[in-house]
Amino acid sequence: MNDQVSSSFGVSVTPEISYLLSNKLALGLGIGYSYSQGKSENDQFSSENQSNGYSFSPFVQNYWMLGEKFGITLISSATISYSKSTNKVDQEQNSEFNSWGLDLGVRPGVVYFVKPKFALQATSGGVGLGASRSKQVSGSSTRTSSGYNLRLDLDVTTLSIGIKCFL
Repeated sequence: MNDQVSSSFGVSVTPEISYLLSNKLALGLGIGYSYSQGKSENDQFSSENQSNGYSFSPFVQNYWMLGEKFGITLISSATISYSKSTNKVDQEQNSEFNSWGLDLGVRPGVVYFVKPKFALQATSGGVGLGASRSKQVSGSSTRTSSGYNLRLDLDVTTLSIGIKCFL
């Protein structure tokens, strides 16, 4: 019998700070951290993986107010990211994976100002260009790769909700 048991966990946090230049424009910076881990085992082997990621994302945010407190927004950002992952099979470290990325993107959203310097925001989807470079070390072998992508995300079910405080 070959029953497989798997479990996983992940969390990501990206606090942002913004400075309102005018009623229609803000400059900001987001610094992010992500963590994930997974385990899988069956009758023949067990494996574990763990990943830590970091990001630095300056952005420009435009506002078009549809009323006194509610509006639509467009966020243009440049995100630099780094992540390091390890994979162990049967308690031995089998591989390590390091990657760097750069993403230039634009994403739409809605905003509701609760107070003049405090808002609730929701964003979804977006379009962007990305570049990545990675290095995988497995035993005595090393493999590097790089890639470029064009991202068009029309998935409105992926919603990012946040609270914004402005300086």
